[in-house]
Parts: sequence; C-alpha cells; structure tokens
Amino acid sequence: MKAEFERKIIALGVHFGAKDLRSFRKEKADIDFLRDSQIGENRLGKFFFIDKFYGNDYIHGTVAFSEILNSNSEFNLPDISVGLQWNQCAFLDTETTGLSQSAGTFAFMVGVAKIVDHQFLLRQYFLKSPSEEAAMLNDLENFLFGIKNIISYNGIGFDVPILRHRYILHKMRSPFEHFEHLDLLKYSRNLWRYQFEDRSLKSVEARILKYTRTSEEVPGWMAPEIYREFLKTGNFSVISGVFYHNAMDVISLCALLSRYIPILNAKEAGSNGFETINFAMGRLHEKYDNLKLSIMFYQSAIDQTDIPKTMKIQAIRQLSKIYKKSGNYKEAILLWETGSALTDVHCMIELAKYFEHKERNYEQAIFWVEKGLQTISFSKEYGLYHELMYRQQRIINKMEKNV
Repeated sequence: MKAEFERKIIALGVHFGAKDLRSFRKEKADIDFLRDSQIGENRLGKFFFIDKFYGNDYIHGTVAFSEILNSNSEFNLPDISVGLQWNQCAFLDTETTGLSQSAGTFAFMVGVAKIVDHQFLLRQYFLKSPSEEAAMLNDLENFLFGIKNIISYNGIGFDVPILRHRYILHKMRSPFEHFEHLDLLKYSRNLWRYQFEDRSLKSVEARILKYTRTSEEVPGWMAPEIYREFLKTGNFSVISGVFYHNAMDVISLCALLSRYIPILNAKEAGSNGFETINFAMGRLHEKYDNLKLSIMFYQSAIDQTDIPKTMKIQAIRQLSKIYKKSGNYKEAILLWETGSALTDVHCMIELAKYFEHKERNYEQAIFWVEKGLQTISFSKEYGLYHELMYRQQRIINKMEKNV
C-alpha cells in the first residue's frame, strides 16, 4: 500500500528526501531573459514584468502557432454552451510560495498570455518584493480587459482561488468572477485517464505535443525555495529557470487547447495513436448526455483489437447500460452475450435478470446464473457469489411454483 501511494505521489511531481534535489544556483549568470523586462507603475505602486511576443513562425512541439494566430472561427467544447474565440481567451499559470491556500501563500509570478494583433503576447509578472503585489494585481486586471475565458491547468482548484484571495486581501475587486474558466486538467483526466499514469502538464505536453523542455527547466515544486533564495540575494540568475518553467507552462496551455479542440469535437471514432481514446470519448460524451456519440465511441472501443480485455468489458457494460435504459434490449442482449463470452460475470447476471423478469424464461435465467457461478472466483468476488446464490434460489422457487 505504501509503495502504491508513493508511486502516485511521485507521478504528481512530489519527491522524497534530498536525493532528487538539484542545485538551482547558476555558476554563470544567465540573465538574457531580462532584456525584455519593464517596470510599470500605477496608483498602487511599481511592478516588474516581462513581455514576449510569439508570432506565426513559432512552433511548439507539433503545433504551429500560425494555425492559432490566424484563426477567426469559433470553436466549441462538449461542456460549453457558447462558441469560443481565440482572441477572447487568456492563458494563466502561477508560481506560488507554497501549495496551500492559506493567507500566507501568494503568487510571486503570474504568467498570462493572450492574442494581440495576430501575435501571442506572454506577460510574466514577478514580485521582486512582496510589497509590489497590489500593483501587480491591479495591472493583471487591466491586462485581462476584454477577455471572456481563462484557460489553465488545475487553475480552478489552485491558481485562481489563490489570486482571488489575494485580491480580497488587498480590498480589490477580483476580475475572475466574470470569466468562463476552462481547466485543461479536467480534459486531460477525461481523455488520458486510461492511457497515461502521469497526467501532469509537463507529461501531457511531451506525449501529445511532442515537446521536450530544455535544460533551463526547473520543476515547479522547487519554485518556492528558489524564490526564497532570490529574496535573500536579489540575484536574477537564480530565478531564470522559474521564468522558463512558467513560460513553457503558459505556452503549452495554448498549444494543448489547439490539439484538444479537434479531439473533443470528433464526430468519427479513431485511435489517433492512442488505443484507449475511443473508450475515454465514450465516457466523456455519456457524462454530458451526448448519447449518440457515446454509443459510437463505445462501439468502436469494443470493436478494437488493441485494447485490454478489461477495458473492452467495461465498454460493453457501459454501452449495454445505455441500451437497457432506453429499452433497446435487442442490442443490450447482444452486448451481454459478447461480455459473457469474455467471462464477465456482470453480463451473465444481466442476462439472468432479463430472462427472469422480462421473458419469464426461468430455464434460461437459471442457465446464466449457473454459468456465472462456474465462472466466478469465490475468494475474490464474495458479494457477486452471494448475489448469484440468492438469485438462483429465487428462480428455483419460481420454477417450482409453475410446476
């Protein structure tokens, strides 16, 4: 149990002990990224930020940004009722002083990007001193003017609540109450739950975007300690890796959304190189009551020869449940028979239920109960065993009454 827990924690990017730590102090100052830095000022004080533009020639892994920057058409997502436009989206990621949402945790770096004049403008706010926070938050609100949608990765659960709390703390109105929030972590979990064990942004970008970060990258979990070091020394070379990490997170959000749009809007099944995607899409569309598409994707998963038997059985169960609920027992029975051939006891129980209650064919009902009892492992499926025994006795009693 402990080993399994540690494996899951490590997949999230958490490390145990000091063996995985690497030095974030640079032997040679690397401050080229400061060339684009600016000092802004507003009614609440001064703030530091860096602006960088990415144009039509920029390619992020397999994504050419010209596809995004020159798009004027709306796009849709399964759980969004209105069409979205690229120039109304802002991409957001923060680096914070801790992982909790306590009053002492704040975002010392806010990376936010939007499309301006057919260019991708990335702005990275950085607190050279925590005293600059109010001025930074004020300018962030101005930067987001005209934006309707915030795109993040776990931003609903982490980044936005922290920023919202900091606005409240400074007695400022939070701009985040007015946006539609698209959290790509939700889509990553829906799409890749059965494909990838690690669904962190960095892992997904490597697999879906085919993008590999350079040696400048520092893990996000090291950022709080690096910032504390910066506050002690004021040495920007210490923090350069965090700027790179944050920039890549924000850019990957845009690139990943461009890849998720056609996948999530697919009207035809296809593996796209990922054998579990049809099953995942079936689950996704069932969740949003798009049953026609759900049926198509589930059936495609069942027809596949390259998915695990357990997933094929799960697809059979889910699809048969849809048919049963709609009263289409003809299709449901075919699926239960297919599942039974794969030794799925749940499908055998469904056949027993059907013949007992719908057809009142007790001979067939008892056949499937006994088939289930022959298949089941008593030690591993104790509950199912007793359900079958109870069902068997009830059917026998009914048969005796009819004699």
